[in-house]
Amino acid sequence: MNELLKTSSTRRFILFILIFLVSTDLAIILDIPYLRQVLGFVFLAVIPGLLILYILKLNRLGLTEKIILSVGLSISFLMFFGLFINSVYLLFGYNTPLSTNSLIISFSVITLILAIIAYLRNRRTFFINLSDLKLNAREKVFLLVPACFPLLSIVGMYLMNTTDNNVMLMALLFSIPAYAIFIAVKHAQVPERVYPLMIFLTSISLVLLLALRSNHIIGSDAHAEYSIFLQTFHNEQWQILGSGILDSLLSISLLPAIYQSFININSEYLFKILYPILLSVLPLVVYLISKKYIGSSYAFLATLFFMSQVTFLSAAYNPRTSVAILFFALSVIVLIMSRLDEFSKKLLYIIFGGSIIVSHYSTAFIAFFVLLFTYIGMQVIPKMILRQRKPVPSRNPSPGKDPPSSTSSVTTLEVTRSHVRTRVTSTSVALFFVILFFWYSQVTGPPFYSAVTFVSETFKALPEFFILESRGEMVAAFVGVELAAKGIPHQAQFAFTWITIAFIGIGVLTALGRARHMVDFPSKEKETPPFLNQKIDVEFFVYALACSVLLVVALVLPRVLEGYSMLRTFYQMMTVLSLFLVIGGIMVAKFLHTRWTYLVLLVAIIPYFMCTTGTMYQMFGVPRAITLNSSGQRYDMLFIHDQESLAARWLGDHTAENARIHTDQSGIARLSSQGGIRSLIYAGALIEDNQSIEGYIFLGHYNVVEGKLVDRHYNLHDMANYHDEFAGKAKIYANGGSEIYR
Repeated sequence: MNELLKTSSTRRFILFILIFLVSTDLAIILDIPYLRQVLGFVFLAVIPGLLILYILKLNRLGLTEKIILSVGLSISFLMFFGLFINSVYLLFGYNTPLSTNSLIISFSVITLILAIIAYLRNRRTFFINLSDLKLNAREKVFLLVPACFPLLSIVGMYLMNTTDNNVMLMALLFSIPAYAIFIAVKHAQVPERVYPLMIFLTSISLVLLLALRSNHIIGSDAHAEYSIFLQTFHNEQWQILGSGILDSLLSISLLPAIYQSFININSEYLFKILYPILLSVLPLVVYLISKKYIGSSYAFLATLFFMSQVTFLSAAYNPRTSVAILFFALSVIVLIMSRLDEFSKKLLYIIFGGSIIVSHYSTAFIAFFVLLFTYIGMQVIPKMILRQRKPVPSRNPSPGKDPPSSTSSVTTLEVTRSHVRTRVTSTSVALFFVILFFWYSQVTGPPFYSAVTFVSETFKALPEFFILESRGEMVAAFVGVELAAKGIPHQAQFAFTWITIAFIGIGVLTALGRARHMVDFPSKEKETPPFLNQKIDVEFFVYALACSVLLVVALVLPRVLEGYSMLRTFYQMMTVLSLFLVIGGIMVAKFLHTRWTYLVLLVAIIPYFMCTTGTMYQMFGVPRAITLNSSGQRYDMLFIHDQESLAARWLGDHTAENARIHTDQSGIARLSSQGGIRSLIYAGALIEDNQSIEGYIFLGHYNVVEGKLVDRHYNLHDMANYHDEFAGKAKIYANGGSEIYR
């Protein structure tokens, strides 16, 4: 009877997939509003990955594990299968492989094939138990408050965009830490099953804030990335268009083009919302990593700290980085999933490692160095730790033989390096580098040469080792340069940033110092600290050490963080190190001889959250966060008004492709994404030298309304100083928020 039930369950699951596929295809072909968008998004975001998990027979995984792996595998599948059909179809002379019809047919066929294989391999397997989706009354009570978070985020941002009223947004940003305090106090009564839902609801509400701000693209690099996506979508094929560096990233070209072909919404909204929604599962990865070692309640606090990272909150600014770091986290968690067999671990690691590479070059290079340092560490650290053990006398020494000496302790314990299982081998490191080299050197080109130049310049800058300015403005701010001249919110953020870093450092050093008790080295040490669910896997521990070393190296070496943001580097490492913040906080609580461990952690995490979300600044009247204000330098630089978008589109429609179009630093992004204009000229001769320039001049909202021009260093210049230069030109377009001169 049980076998029949399992067979019936598998058939129903496969039948559901097929019905979902047919419904999605019909919704797209008939262009049914809303249904096309919902079914298309769910299909692309979940179904391919779910079928791959089914084929790998990973039914033993928990529901949360299945969800995050399904999303990750689906994104990987879209990029690699999309690249495959793009290459094959072009090879056979079909020039629009990414057209809607082509994608529908291709993905329908491959989905059918995957479904058939999944059925043949799982005729008697329960993959999803519907009882896992049911919540009891007690669990629903704990979810009442977080269920309101997304609503506060969406409605609050609508009010902010239409009326400049941020009351609901402030309520959200106060409610999240308040609820975290409640959960910490009641942690013994909180059902474990509600933690993933609480985290997801909090995550989606936070990442949507910036995504829903404005009707247009927000950020700096995001504008150029959006242009790459549009070209790929309109050309209906992926190709290297010229720049190479951004063209090579499938995460911002081929991936959104496939989504747009399926769901067909406003392209700017797709690009703004797609990445934050996909990224909203990343905190669940951090939660699962932490939960394995410190339990659900502590893991919840580690995840809250991770969600407080500036780069996470600004996912809409960093589409390519967001996708790559999601894959980085997934590549880590598959190494420590106990319910994965060795083949599945290696296969998933290769898939996610390759996905990092095609998503973002800088994140891929950092991931490679973490992998390399981990491999080196696995050759050295276990041997060092095990050699520190005291010799264990033989129980039955042979007559006439001396007892074992300290130099033979490892042999006596029958512990050798082979006992420490590692999946980060020389082969895996070499494979990662070969794929990275092939993609960025042979297929695309410019990113690899940029990386080589970057490394070369870093070594050339070593004589500047003791010059702080060689590490960039971000590092200078990170160490507190000119902090005294800044206000209380800046000083508070500086203080609590370093408190959290101190906690992480204490956590890592504690694990290193007590490695025989806290790390799962092969030994007879059975004692585990009470705050750990289980000992930390050796490979994950060395991974954490590699991340720590990389952060230190990035801070110490000159010019490194000028090429890659300190915040993004820190954020990537926090996918691994957030766990150690909690361990460090526990150690601090023990040092203070207090039982209020959760209070010690919350005192560090909540003020940090209030600072990074801009809530602290808002309380002191400083308009820092663009999500909470319609004023301030960040708002002026990053927010695109409808008038600017209209002017940029008009200019793109009414000028020749080779026209000379000048603008200040703030206008470059606007013309790139809104007007699709690539041949832009920074008006340096006008702004910096007061010289007359020939061609078109585009002025945005900040120039027209605020009367300021922005140079390449983001210094402001009064428009009144350039009256004579503009007096000799004709104003050919004006809409109250933007002007064009010729």
